[in-house]
Amino acid sequence: MIDRFIAKIHPRLAVVAHDLTMVWLAWTAVGSLRWSFEAARPDPAWFGPEVALVLAAQGLVFWITGLYKGLWRFASLPDLWNILRAAVLGALAITVTLFLYNRLATVPRTVLLVYPFVLAVLLGVPRLAWRYWKDSRLDFLSRSPALRVLVLGAGRAGDALVRDLVRENRYRPVGILDDNAQIRGARIHGVPVLGTLEQLPELARETAAQMLLIAMPSATSSQMQRVVAEAADRHGVECFVLISTDKAVNPSSIMGACKRAAEIYCQNLAAQSHTRFITVRFGNVLDSAGSVVPLFREQIRKGGPVTVTHPEITRWFMTIPEACQLILQAAVLGRGGEIFALDMGEPVRIAYLAEQMIRLAGKQPGRDIEIAYTGLRAGEKLFEELFHPLENYQSTAHAKIFLAQPRSMAWALLVTLMRQGELAVRDYDEDMLRRVLDQLLPEFDARNEGPATVLPFAARPQ
Repeated sequence: MIDRFIAKIHPRLAVVAHDLTMVWLAWTAVGSLRWSFEAARPDPAWFGPEVALVLAAQGLVFWITGLYKGLWRFASLPDLWNILRAAVLGALAITVTLFLYNRLATVPRTVLLVYPFVLAVLLGVPRLAWRYWKDSRLDFLSRSPALRVLVLGAGRAGDALVRDLVRENRYRPVGILDDNAQIRGARIHGVPVLGTLEQLPELARETAAQMLLIAMPSATSSQMQRVVAEAADRHGVECFVLISTDKAVNPSSIMGACKRAAEIYCQNLAAQSHTRFITVRFGNVLDSAGSVVPLFREQIRKGGPVTVTHPEITRWFMTIPEACQLILQAAVLGRGGEIFALDMGEPVRIAYLAEQMIRLAGKQPGRDIEIAYTGLRAGEKLFEELFHPLENYQSTAHAKIFLAQPRSMAWALLVTLMRQGELAVRDYDEDMLRRVLDQLLPEFDARNEGPATVLPFAARPQ
């Protein structure tokens, strides 16, 4: 019963209650200590109009100074400075308030000078203690073992990622891989740099890594997938399944173009390798991290509006179990070089999905919660496709899985283009990168990746 009651308390409300309790404790403790030096001391006023005015004045200052915008989990020196500032300003506000109330007749001046520093300690120490407790992995309530993680990249992104992983109880970074030979053997936040990216398969086995995290923001999606694919080829992995997207068909965005480049590379690498390289194309996966469903759910919870880019935009959807089954089925069916896609039925209008989610929440679209149309984003299409017209898709032994015939490319040309693209990314040469994309993906025009046109839709047309 008590556990359920505690679970219903909002974290922000708990923090406010804690801070006001510390205000009461600081004020009454400093006042009692000061009056203890007097022979004729008044009765201690634990509660009363004076204490109520102190709580109100200090609470207002806390709100104005934005004390509750920070999280205890990440308390740091700027937060401590903000606490001290709020305590000093609060003491000034209390001084003015009590002067107007009773001309400070019952408040020794020493109390007003000492109170803000005592309050700063009472507010700062619990926050730092909470952060230390979370960072030191002393989470006795967690019963699941931490996942062993290998991090690719030792640059700034790798440094930030490892620092955050070290603080988390759910993950345990066991090593870092980077091609910079000068940092081999170094440690980043206590995690060793074990070797290069080429050593990934051996080091993954040696460290019993369960998860691989890539911290190389300068690398494109296709480059990162290429690194993994080449490692699978070199070390004789039996089967490699590339997770692609319907956005790779006639791509209109950089994300779709990168996925399409990865598809082409894996398809053609399959002809050069003993590894079976297979591609699986997904539509949108319902309730996944990148799905619109969690976004709509949060917008509905806040009272709207629910944002949709265009009244007629449609997408295919599949469930998480369907996505997992497709990967497993593709690994069984594929012999190497294929692209598989799931029969996902009819595409769904996103506006319709938004309306249904609003109704499922017990509200009416347009009356209780508005749907706002924001305009198509750069590279966003009204509808997606599962196959390119030249891929000549056909059925397979599985009734719900289709197969696309690969569009082959000369291996030497492909390797040359990939190398040119890698150099263009390294040198930030956008013109060269566009020329490479023009040859690799004739259907993609990078110049059309401009600003989105915002459409002034106030409501969905009936």
